[in-house]
Amino acid sequence: MPSLKDSRKTIKTSILDIEGSEVILWDEMTMGDFDDIRDTESAKERGGKAVLYHIKEWNLDEPLTLENVSLLTDRQANHLLEQTKWGRDLKKGREKLEEEVAEKKKN
Repeated sequence: MPSLKDSRKTIKTSILDIEGSEVILWDEMTMGDFDDIRDTESAKERGGKAVLYHIKEWNLDEPLTLENVSLLTDRQANHLLEQTKWGRDLKKGREKLEEEVAEKKKN
């Protein structure tokens, strides 16, 4: 029988500069994840939660917690998120905005 819990696609990757690391990412977050991020006041914590909620599992010695995810560098976190649908959509939005700004400068 189908289940909602099994509906998201996963991506296998690694964390930059951590040799032997393996990370399984969810390609998308759940509506509950989005709600929790939206209700978080701190921008730093929102970013950490966005990374945390995309990670299904990792093989690091440290447990998968917001505190440990917050130890990733910006470069490492961005590398992980860029591989997800959310990250790809953000990139497309930035590129579209840059194109619009460039077009306005021409006119």
